[in-house]
Amino acid sequence: MSVSRESIIVDAYSPLISYNPPPDNNTWHTGGWDGDPLQSQYSNSTFLYSTFSGATATLKFTGTGVRIVGSYRWNDGPYSVTVDGSAGPTNRTGTPPDINNQLFNYVMYDNLGSLSHGLHTVVLTNLASGNLTNIDVDYMVFSTEVVAGTEDQIVQDTEFTYDPPQNWNTDNTNFPEFNSGTVHFTGSSGSTASLNFQGTRIIVYGAVGSAGSPYTAQLDGNGEIFSYNGTQPGFGYRTGQILFYMDNLSNSSHSLTFTALPPSGSSLSFSIDYAITDPVAKNTTSNSTSGTTTASPSGTSGAASQSSSVAQTATSPRNLSAGTAAGIAVGSFATLIMMFAVILSLIRYRNRNRQEKTRLRKFTAVEPFPYAPGSGLQVYPKVTNAFEKVKGTLRRGLSLHTAGGTTAISAPPPYEG
Repeated sequence: MSVSRESIIVDAYSPLISYNPPPDNNTWHTGGWDGDPLQSQYSNSTFLYSTFSGATATLKFTGTGVRIVGSYRWNDGPYSVTVDGSAGPTNRTGTPPDINNQLFNYVMYDNLGSLSHGLHTVVLTNLASGNLTNIDVDYMVFSTEVVAGTEDQIVQDTEFTYDPPQNWNTDNTNFPEFNSGTVHFTGSSGSTASLNFQGTRIIVYGAVGSAGSPYTAQLDGNGEIFSYNGTQPGFGYRTGQILFYMDNLSNSSHSLTFTALPPSGSSLSFSIDYAITDPVAKNTTSNSTSGTTTASPSGTSGAASQSSSVAQTATSPRNLSAGTAAGIAVGSFATLIMMFAVILSLIRYRNRNRQEKTRLRKFTAVEPFPYAPGSGLQVYPKVTNAFEKVKGTLRRGLSLHTAGGTTAISAPPPYEG
């Protein structure tokens, strides 16, 4: 089964990124709160930064690699990156750029496409030293593999099961930006939203920001419980954000349950907008029947045997005319030529298939920039909004602007129905 390489881009305020201590504008700050004149240099003009030694930003994802993008400014200090518990070296131990030559869209870490496909955890840690105390997060990218040729299935919020139903509100008068104009949200802690689905991937969207709520997600009722924080001070109310992403699932029936966890007495809420699933058709095996010989029933009459013998004698080459024999010879030669052509086509197809599999093993959605921590500065291409045509439907996509042109990125974006 062939696979497709994709990149999932998550902004700094995404609940998929967990910050510790939690963002409160004391340990992790909302970028731009202090009137930073260079805020627009960040992708979507959004970022989080910390001056707190030991502060971490963690992304847990299913995929094959990750890229962390931030900036390198005059007061930025050292940091480290840990992948699946394996700590890397200290980065940025030298002198930072001066205030007139600060770098944005700066690759802090990159191993896209280099991990085995599965669940991974990457942790960025601030190692503040002296006056160089800052690190920031602009966005992260993780690469993954999905089954090629699948058709996205859109599941609206109305198809989820809500418990208890009276705790969920559907009035979106003040929030018109939800997909298909519908949403379910709750401010009651412990309320759940569940979805049964078929397929190998699930992506769920909702709203996060200043009014967003913490929540958990669990697959199939007995797996790991994933904790997320949809509360991001200073980011307003942002719809169309990924609340949960998981691929590499078995092609079977699954269940996903969210539990809203807004603090008691708060005005925070958890919302469900829609989901995307990638159902995969089951493989069908064509059982071709090979030629078989069936024994004749016992008791065959002598007349029948004699008739068969006569028929064989009548078609014997010794009784054919010269013209008929020549025709048979020409037909046999033509059949051999056709068989040779079929065999040659099969060989060529097999070679092309091998080449295609080799190509698919390479990460083609976004080629990682060469990057060796401490060896120099690498500037990551800026990400801007674009539109791409996907399976006949306009979806908000992302493009990488590089010196060589524009490269489209496949990413689960807000769905433009």
